[in-house]
Amino acid sequence: MRIAYLTPSTHLSAIDHYRLIGPAYHAGVQTDFFSPNEVVASQASMSQYDIFYISREAVKYAKECEAFVSIACQHKKPCVLDLDDNLFDLPENHPDFISGVYAPTLLSLLSLLQEVDAITVPTNTLKESINDLAEAPIHVVPNYLDLNLWGIRPFSAKPKEDQVTILFFGSPSHIIDLPVIAEALKQTYAKYPGKLEYVLYGIPVPTDYSFEFPVRHIPSETFVYQDFPEKIKKINATFGLAPLSDSLFNRAKSPIKFFEYTALGLPTIASNIAPYQSVITDGSNGLLATSTDEWVEAMSNLIESPGRREDLVGRAQADLKEKWLAETHTPQWLAMLQGLRSRSGKVKQPLKLSDRFIQRLMDQTQNYMVFQTCRAEELEAAYQQEKKEKEICQGYKSHLEAQRLDLEKTLDDVFSSTSWRITEPLRRLGNWMKRAP
Repeated sequence: MRIAYLTPSTHLSAIDHYRLIGPAYHAGVQTDFFSPNEVVASQASMSQYDIFYISREAVKYAKECEAFVSIACQHKKPCVLDLDDNLFDLPENHPDFISGVYAPTLLSLLSLLQEVDAITVPTNTLKESINDLAEAPIHVVPNYLDLNLWGIRPFSAKPKEDQVTILFFGSPSHIIDLPVIAEALKQTYAKYPGKLEYVLYGIPVPTDYSFEFPVRHIPSETFVYQDFPEKIKKINATFGLAPLSDSLFNRAKSPIKFFEYTALGLPTIASNIAPYQSVITDGSNGLLATSTDEWVEAMSNLIESPGRREDLVGRAQADLKEKWLAETHTPQWLAMLQGLRSRSGKVKQPLKLSDRFIQRLMDQTQNYMVFQTCRAEELEAAYQQEKKEKEICQGYKSHLEAQRLDLEKTLDDVFSSTSWRITEPLRRLGNWMKRAP
């Protein structure tokens, strides 16, 4: 079996690995990457592929996705769209909503949901949220941890318990989840003065927010997911935090952060919402928290008790090995692929969109237009400023040029004057006397 994978990624991202590359590796399925600008040029050679896969990031390239689907249809091969987030329902404070990076292609994505032969998503919640938008069957393909990539590091108590390092790592978009724990971090730091170190890895500190306690910020050192586990292992953390603001968008996410903390040998405190409720039994293999008081209590519990940390990690790692490793779910993944069928010749059915969906679509589109307008105004202001500075420089240049011409004229007048000619013998005598010993 061979898969043609459409992705704009120039490196193997976490999305690529969890959603296709990791499972394909364990199943022995060959996967070849195609960037959007390669689709048309590679059309003739694509008949050799059994399945065509479109990544979530590729949906930004509407025309190329359409061409990819068309090629699959011509060869009567199934084309799959993978979505790991509900891009139609981004929270309004999400960086991708603010920048509008997906807004221009949402209508094309809506059309793509009608054209592909199958859709894969990581959670039932995400499936339910897009069920009314898709004609093709939607397969829930959960995210599982790749043991080859992460390994499982046993729990290790820190040699100096007077220093506790609390870790929160993630992509920059998790900046919106910091308010969930900000007050709890403040109160816990005050409760244990001088004992705590907070580390944010990959998550920027908001420019408009000032923490009242020390926070060590480490920018992402790599965007190649295969290199990430070794980078994060260098942080000798005591336990990990997994806050999520409560929204429909976040409830549709998967609990991979819990898997990754567990593989690192760290106990996890997570938000008490859908992604983590499905894998964490509070007090058994991790801790769940909602209110600030609950976050403070949970952190205090783990700060004060190495034994408690060890118990949580032990049970979490046992669950991870039993339920959530990619290699143990290879047969189900392969069975899903083998069951895919091309729906070439399919006829689109009219969509019935809810008022809420239409409103959310309008919100993103309108925000994108506002963002682009502001950006255009910023660029125009920068252009006018540069133009003004250039005019000032040009005026100064003209002024210097006029001074040069005046100086040249003055020198010409001096050199051609009668007095200059009369005094020339004296100047020669003066020069000779200077050279005389």
